This record gives sequence, C-alpha cells and structure tokens, in this order.
Amino acid sequence: MTLNLIRTVKMSFLMAGKRGLHLRAGFIMPIILQNQPNGSIQKVTKEKKLQLIFHMAGRECKMKKTEFIMWSKCSDLPISDCINHLNKRTTYTDPRLAFPTEVNKPKDDFRQRFDGSSTTDQVLQGTDLRGKVAIVTGANCGIGLETARSLACHGAKVILACRNGGKAHEAIKAIKNDMESVDVHFIYLDLCSLQSVKEFADEFKRKSWPLHMLILNAAVFALPWEETEDEIERTFATNHVGHFYLTRLLESTLLRSAPARVVVVSSESHRFPVDLNEMNLAQLSPPKSKFWFMTQYNRSKLCNVLFSNELNRRLSRRGVTSNSLHPGNMMYTSLANPSWTMRILFFLARPFTKSMKQGAACTVFVAAAPELSGIGGMYFNNCCQCESSELGSNPTAAAKLWSITEQLIEDRWRSKSQNVDHSAREVESDVSD
Repeated sequence: MTLNLIRTVKMSFLMAGKRGLHLRAGFIMPIILQNQPNGSIQKVTKEKKLQLIFHMAGRECKMKKTEFIMWSKCSDLPISDCINHLNKRTTYTDPRLAFPTEVNKPKDDFRQRFDGSSTTDQVLQGTDLRGKVAIVTGANCGIGLETARSLACHGAKVILACRNGGKAHEAIKAIKNDMESVDVHFIYLDLCSLQSVKEFADEFKRKSWPLHMLILNAAVFALPWEETEDEIERTFATNHVGHFYLTRLLESTLLRSAPARVVVVSSESHRFPVDLNEMNLAQLSPPKSKFWFMTQYNRSKLCNVLFSNELNRRLSRRGVTSNSLHPGNMMYTSLANPSWTMRILFFLARPFTKSMKQGAACTVFVAAAPELSGIGGMYFNNCCQCESSELGSNPTAAAKLWSITEQLIEDRWRSKSQNVDHSAREVESDVSD
C-alpha cells in the first residue's frame, strides 16, 4: 500500500535488475515507499517517458523524475548494445563496468569475423547447409566453381547454371573428388539469350525444388562489341539483363522458399562509370561507335549493385533479401581470356591477388552467414559491409534501371513474337501459292 511519505535519497551505488536496466551513481531523487519484496526492479514505459519502480528494504521506491543518467540494453541477448538514454551514447560493454566503450554504428552493423585472407572453408566452418538449394551461375570454373564446391561440401544441393556443358561436367567431377556424396546438378544456361534463360527457369521449376540461395556469379569482360540474338550489347546482356530476367522468373520460387537470399557478384569497378547520371538504354547498351569494353564492364557492374538494392527493396519484407559484393581485384580466372593484354596484366598481378578460395569467401559469406539473416541492400568487400558508390546507392537510379530493364525484355519478347507471326504468314502464303 502506497505511503504518502516522500524522502530524498542520495544514490551512491549502481543498481541493476531485470531486463538489463542500469543506473549510474551520484544523483538525488524523491521516492515513494511501499511494502514490496526485496531486490526486484521493474521498467515501465508510458507516453514515451521512462519510469522506474524498484524495491528495497521491503518497500516500493518510485522515481518521480527522469532527469537522471539511465542505461538500458537493446535486447535480452547476453551480448547486446547498451544505450544511455540521456546523452544517447551507445556502448558494447555493460555500463556497470568501470570503463564502458562508446561506439557509433549503423542499425544493421555487425562484428566482422572474416577478412580478405579468409577462405571459403573458414567462412563455412561448422555450417550445415543440408536441405538448402543453391543456384550458381558461371559455376564451371574460377570463383563460381569454388563457390559451388564449398556450398555442396557443406550439404547444399547445388545447381551449376552454365553455358559450357563439358566444363560443367568436369566441374562436377572435381567437386566429387573432394566429397563423393555431394548433391550437384547441371542445367544449361546462356545468359546472352532470353530464350535460354526462360528454358532454364522452366527446367528448374519442373523439378519442384525450393530455392534458398540464388548466386548470380557469371560475368564477361574485355569482349569486343557484339549484339546478342535479342539485339542487346553482349556485356550488358550477360552481366545484367540475363541475371535480371532469371531472378524475375524464379521470384515466385524464392518467395515460396523464404527465407531466401540473392547474391549478386559485382565489382569495385562499379565505382568508375561517370556517364550514367541520366540513365537510358542508349548508354546501357551502346552502339559500336560509343563502345569501349572497360567502360561497358564498369557500367554492367554498377547495374549489378543497383539491381541488388532495388530487388531487396521489393522483396525483403516477404523474406527474400539481396546483397552485392566484390570478390577480389584482378584474380587470375578465365574472365580476362578474350584479351591478350588483359591476360598478361592478370598474370603479372597473380602473385598479389587472392586465391580462388579467398575470392569466393565473400560470396559464401553473404550467401550463408547467420548474422546476415534478414539483412539486405548492402555491398560487401572482404567479407565486410562497406559503402558502394554514390550512384550505386541511389534509389532513384535503381528504380529507373529496373524499369528500363523490364521494358527492354518486354519489347524484345514482343518483337520476337511479331517476327514469328510474320514468318508463319510467309510460310502460309508460300504454301497457298
């Protein structure tokens, strides 16, 4: 029963209690005494004003003012940030300790466990991926092969989505040499062809498999100017349009399999395009007269980052997240094969670049790390979240690219349909003649 006795008590100790709530010493406050069990503490929130009720010496002590230093935990986890609600300082350490450490970090930040020297085996150590299904594009060599191998050896069912069937079967043999019991499959995919992308998606759906990890790894570099069968510049078609269309076709499967992740392998090269402030198709898929392979590769990698961010914005609330990443600089893979100049440069840089296991480590980290569950719209390098370029983090540019790509695919399918109808009419006319 509440007593109408108000006393002023000078606190010269730290008080701790339930739910990780803490007070600092050295303040004066009025209290109301009431009979209650000893040693309990309670936090009450009402109209955004915090009020404390604690019990001491068999009586309830209610604070009448909130002008005191107060700490609370962000969660009930054993390791959690603590917040000073008076000056808004945040610490990693329990404020009851003598020297709490102040930190300033984004909401979705997390402690870094790996770096540029980490390998796929280290990242996935102790991870059980049994029951998970992953698609890896460009998985018959290089970073894609190591990504597929590491996921498969930790229990995931992995589908190699490749254009070269011979190399894909060799890759499967190589993976099974590491672990014979792996569950690895090959389905043909040519990202330059919208028809091939659709056939791949149809084939995958017929198997009625779920999809927990869609890893968009394939890319081309240093190609001369060339248009695909869909009249799209080849680098842009492979690195962005094909992956965009594949993801859209598998979107329903990803949503049914949620939680699921889309991992887009981009590059630090995405920082260099300076001519996409007014994004349009003429820039994204340029004519031969305005083409340079390096600029076009940079554009396509910027498109990867923008696409990942927009995809995450659209699907994250439904359990599908998307992140992009940079695997490593000038790694000695088949990426540079089309150009002898690039081959030589990549060969000379080889002693100073990452191994395949180190290059794929960031990919498998983003695909499987438990601390990234439900987190998307980020860009990673060396298994660490970092800021993308200013244009890469522009939501307006991301939405515009999405719209341009959707319209491009729709126009190409409409054009194909009209050509088929026209050819059918010509055949009918020839027959009637």
